[in-house]
Amino acid sequence: MLERWKIIDGQARSPYRFEWLRGWQAILIGILSTAGYGLAYVHELGVSGVFGIPQDFIVLNLTTILITIGEVLAVGTGTLGVIGMAYLFSLSVKDEKWRRIVHGSILIFILIAFILALLIRYPSVWPEMVLIAPMILFYVFVGFVLPIFRQRGVRGYRQKLKAQDEFERKSLEPVRDFVSRRFGARFFLAMIIGVLLLGFIFLAAYFSGVGGARSQEKFLVTSTTPQLVVLREYGDNLICAQFDRDEKLFARQLVVLRAGANPELVLRLERLGPLKMGELVTQTGQPVP
Repeated sequence: MLERWKIIDGQARSPYRFEWLRGWQAILIGILSTAGYGLAYVHELGVSGVFGIPQDFIVLNLTTILITIGEVLAVGTGTLGVIGMAYLFSLSVKDEKWRRIVHGSILIFILIAFILALLIRYPSVWPEMVLIAPMILFYVFVGFVLPIFRQRGVRGYRQKLKAQDEFERKSLEPVRDFVSRRFGARFFLAMIIGVLLLGFIFLAAYFSGVGGARSQEKFLVTSTTPQLVVLREYGDNLICAQFDRDEKLFARQLVVLRAGANPELVLRLERLGPLKMGELVTQTGQPVP
């Protein structure tokens, strides 16, 4: 035990640089575990929404968590790549006015980079990405159009932007000063970055689930009559539905099979998809619910 400590400046101190982490190990492990399960659950919410599976059936396991983390890292890597290109472009801008506009658009760059990274990996999520477009337009309006009207007494567009920045800085000073006194000077910035980062991470987890379900091509098919496609496996439950190979549709009505309950059940992996929920018609012309 004494070998772990050294006498430094007359005091016994640990020679390990990260000794302070030892007391926080359990807390950090708990936080990371909770975050992993949270990301996996949000991912499965996206999957279940596409397949029409009630959320009560969702069961998480280590494989699901690791897959979700991998998908989030893939989207994050793509986002950082686009941000890096945007940053290099901003360095090439020499005009002071345009440099101010480019630097003021950093949040737009991040959002566009996030959207592009998602679309590159999951093209099927483009309808949801179109819905995000109004957010970009709103940010552009607030950041670059609204100052024209709010700073009518200031001449020149560049001066209007500077005056609006000063107004917003003074408006946030009471909040920033309060947080700085309570938690430290850097906490306010760290809090904003943390909230934005968490938002992007959980959005990436959700849309990776949506995009993965919409683009999935290989499914397990049962040997039952009629044949069923296994949409998802949660624990011992196989969430299945009737399907149409030619139309690439699966029925809205779900069938839950218990894994291992029927020893004669055979599952075969086939390339069926991508599948979409729709109305199936039997050979007699009757719709399958």
